Amino acid sequence: MRYTTVPSRPLLLVLAVLIGAALACNLTIGQGDSSRATPIPTVERPTVAILQPAEGAQFVLGQTISVQARALSASGVTQVELLANGVRVATQSPDALNATDFSVILDYTPTQAGTIVLAVQ
Repeated sequence: MRYTTVPSRPLLLVLAVLIGAALACNLTIGQGDSSRATPIPTVERPTVAILQPAEGAQFVLGQTISVQARALSASGVTQVELLANGVRVATQSPDALNATDFSVILDYTPTQAGTIVLAVQ
């Protein structure tokens, strides 16, 4: 005897709905009204520099070091971080939103003798 398998009605119904949905889609990529497109803002990473103390300066262990830095960015500066040997030790944010020029003084007190690499970002 021969048998023929026929898909069940629920399966046919699901297939019909999926095919109908696929045909109903009217999505176009890269076409259409570009005047409605929202431009993606360009974000510029700030340039940050330590102004004081001078490189190679020496300090007394336990003495607070005031690091004067300046950050500039056309996109705005949101925060400046002071790193000592790669570890964040102080952070400051400007009061104004989208500040493009931000001068800051960050304090650090060394707890170990030796060379310390200070950096701002």
